[in-house]
Amino acid sequence: MTDLCAGTASWDCITCDIGDNETAHEIWTKARYAKTMTAGFSCQPFSKLGDGLGRNDPRSSCLTKVLQAAHLLQTQILVLGCVLPAASNEFVQSEIKKFQQLTGFNCKQINLKLQDIWPTRRDRAWWILSSPALSPIDAKSWTELPELPAVECVIPKIFPWDPKDETALQLDDIEASAFGLNDDTFHKT
Repeated sequence: MTDLCAGTASWDCITCDIGDNETAHEIWTKARYAKTMTAGFSCQPFSKLGDGLGRNDPRSSCLTKVLQAAHLLQTQILVLGCVLPAASNEFVQSEIKKFQQLTGFNCKQINLKLQDIWPTRRDRAWWILSSPALSPIDAKSWTELPELPAVECVIPKIFPWDPKDETALQLDDIEASAFGLNDDTFHKT
């Protein structure tokens, strides 16, 4: 189930399965016939911490369902986002290619590294799909900032947390290994 929110002055939220045709109808009504859609699809089938099973993970159907909804809603621009490994995944590439063949949409895929412009480490793959009635939409990588802002610019003071919250946020062995903390590979990514 997904919460989808649409509207401008007030938010209309829909708890739904994006692959359900009734959901598409409800979105069509509440979004006031919007022609742009954005969606992040399930990252677990493609991420280091997910199972990495790609098309063999049932959660990968989220992408197929989002593409189907975009088609049913007669979307003119669709922006998709996911973890970086999804960009090179055969299933993701084939689903987007099928969507393009069905709709004639143009596709621009770009990988953006948030660490180029902000004090964090977050890589994401983005796809900008546009209707053949529109010109292809070009997107470029961010220009790396020579002097990145420091975390202290955003969070000037660290307040103490409840010890239970701190414990809940600690990485377990599987997470520490996936992030390369056990073998120092986190410095290389």
